[in-house]
Amino acid sequence: MRILLTFRDNYLLYYTGESIETEKQSIASVIVHEQAHQWFGNLVTCKWWSHIWLNEGFATYVAQLGFNEVYPEFEERREFLVDSVQGSMAFDIGPNQPILNLAADKDEQTSSSVIIYDKGGSIIRMMEGFLGYETLIKSLVEYLKKYAYQSAEQDELFNTMHEYVKDKIPADKTFKEIMDTWTTQPGYPLIRVNKVGTSRVYISQERFLPAGETAPQTDLWEVPITVVTQASDATSHVPTFWLTKDTLMTSREHDTSKWLLLNPDAFGYYRVMYDDQTLKLIQAELNVNNKISGLSRSQLVDDYFTFAQHGHGSITAALDMTTSFFLEKDYVVWYTLFRHLTKTLQMFNNGDNSNLKSYLTPKLDEALRNVSWTQPPNEAGTKVIYRSRLADWACALESDQCKVTAKNLMDAWQATPAQNPIGLDLQPVLYCAIVAQVDGGYDFIMDLFNKPETTDFQKGRLLNALACSQKDVEIRNLLELALDPNSVISKSTVAVYQRAAGNKAARRIVFDLIRDDATFAKLKSHTDGVTFFSSIVTSLSTYLNSESERTDLQTFIESK
Repeated sequence: MRILLTFRDNYLLYYTGESIETEKQSIASVIVHEQAHQWFGNLVTCKWWSHIWLNEGFATYVAQLGFNEVYPEFEERREFLVDSVQGSMAFDIGPNQPILNLAADKDEQTSSSVIIYDKGGSIIRMMEGFLGYETLIKSLVEYLKKYAYQSAEQDELFNTMHEYVKDKIPADKTFKEIMDTWTTQPGYPLIRVNKVGTSRVYISQERFLPAGETAPQTDLWEVPITVVTQASDATSHVPTFWLTKDTLMTSREHDTSKWLLLNPDAFGYYRVMYDDQTLKLIQAELNVNNKISGLSRSQLVDDYFTFAQHGHGSITAALDMTTSFFLEKDYVVWYTLFRHLTKTLQMFNNGDNSNLKSYLTPKLDEALRNVSWTQPPNEAGTKVIYRSRLADWACALESDQCKVTAKNLMDAWQATPAQNPIGLDLQPVLYCAIVAQVDGGYDFIMDLFNKPETTDFQKGRLLNALACSQKDVEIRNLLELALDPNSVISKSTVAVYQRAAGNKAARRIVFDLIRDDATFAKLKSHTDGVTFFSSIVTSLSTYLNSESERTDLQTFIESK
């Protein structure tokens, strides 16, 4: 059997010396996902759309295995927690969408791609946690052999796997009975841990929902609970016990003067909330040593920021999870924090962000001192991307370290024009910082953009950087050039306006210009109209937070 895989150019072509590591990561992710469909989707495919997660969930899970084998420097197995597990759990709070949708008509298949791809992949990762990697792979190989060149439903998957996994699950349960609780109903459990006296904790489950909200009645879950303690192995994923769908609460012996942690490395698809005293013991451990793994620290941050967001806890409890970030060197933990603070940064980006700056900048500065602002020539993968993301946040918060670094690099470049001193993956961040924070930076970057020898890749980064200016005269100059048919910048009109809309110094200028009828007509003549309108408005709506700003934007939308 021959299979043809087709790709868009930008999902296939990587240019050494021009493409940055995030682009390489994105390209590789798409390729390995489609390759995974050779087995899950082509060799064995789902019988009907309701079981599409057998194709897409497994391709999502298997893709990170393949990616990790080919490019281990990207640590895709660890990043899967942030991208797929935490991403799908954030989405899975609201919609009542199970992985398995039994609608008879394809058009009635309502489950989101986040549920099918990412929650599906996350549930398989949970299988790996309580079965063990070798057992999971062995059972999947048998499933693929049994249904090769056929179609299958999830019951056929679970029943086939059962014979190979039955010694890893409770003796009175089938694998299907366990997994049906995760695939046939929406949402996921909140596991509560509450100490009682000095020697016992109560552990209970319920569906996680925003405080005060209700949802259609669902069953409970068959939940693998792994417990690690101050005195035990903190790396084990073997379930200590199971909470069954018929068990609302159970209790366990534990010395409550010592910390305990459920769900190490977050293999289980659930959140854990601890009583205040137990939480303080965990936080004390985070501030002292590293017995609690990076993946576990990441999930603690994700859980407690999510609790605060949805009314189950205070923002103080969430921020307490970050007091140890002066010591934090694990990119996975930082990525989780960045995901939760992105919206906060966008909101403060339109006003006073001094509190966020004073809270986060010292931690970012320390993290950047650990990795340095300099990108070694042969460094690749996660280390490169981590440094760039730290730098991006430091520069967005106008860190003094960022300003000094940007000025020194611009001075070095001016002294030796033929040699760009900025590492490839830091260029998008530091070009922007040069324009925004260094005197003469706008003119310097504009001159580089206009040089005939500048490559198209570099022109794109330089043009994005020009939209970072904090000066009205420079912003207006750039926006006018984007409308001038004689300027090469007019080839990227939408990109310029969209990028400027994300700049707090340029946002009001962009909004005033697009509301001007003459300017609006020029913009339409440079674009296809609808694309221009939707992309600019989307960028503006992300950052306009006050009631009056949103009213003005809504009035403008309705007028067009």
